[in-house]
Amino acid sequence: MSASRWLVLPGLACPASSFDAVRRLLPAHVSLDVRAHALTATAAQALADGPYHGVVGHSLGGLLALEAARTHPDRVPRVLLLDPTRLHEQGPPAPFRRGLLAVARAVTRAPGAARAAALVERRVDRWWARRGVVRTAQDRGPEAWRHGVDALAAGWDRAARVDALLATGRPRAEVVLAVPVRGAARERRADGRLATRTGARTVAVRRAGHLLMCDRPDAVAALLVALSDGP
Repeated sequence: MSASRWLVLPGLACPASSFDAVRRLLPAHVSLDVRAHALTATAAQALADGPYHGVVGHSLGGLLALEAARTHPDRVPRVLLLDPTRLHEQGPPAPFRRGLLAVARAVTRAPGAARAAALVERRVDRWWARRGVVRTAQDRGPEAWRHGVDALAAGWDRAARVDALLATGRPRAEVVLAVPVRGAARERRADGRLATRTGARTVAVRRAGHLLMCDRPDAVAALLVALSDGP
């Protein structure tokens, strides 16, 4: 059986280890290249270490996966979207957005930012630990917070770009959209619109929230195996 290597693009502030539970359930021929800090990269930069059998995108990483599929179709034959950020989530109006980002970046550089970060980080560590995820030093502190602000801004820009790209056509790649079972009709309609615009097959995952890779690693692993072993 041929090897199947996937590029994984986690969402905002998600450590690389958030996919460890999925990795443990995969057979030897399916491997993951998890890039936890790629949200500020271009699609070409994200794909630089390919070739890949496909791209997994969670949350904001889903937008980067879709952009890569539309702008580099020969390098992205398959996309697995895990509850991706929706195309309309393009941030606040420009003047308010600039001010908001400037304040957020200033806060991360303010005196005492490192001390405040340490207090918050302990709570965040406990939150992730309850999901079986261990964060590294790269995931913590003011520098990580600054990267998070930049990644959010990049995500707003990317949502607008992907929205425009999909207006000109669907990705050539096979696309699977995995989402939690939705209680609200509005969310189900949003899933349907995204599936229509991307040509995706939708899979509703039970007993899962936004962090599908943590809540249902078995379901995510099964999708990756099916996409790896399928025609």
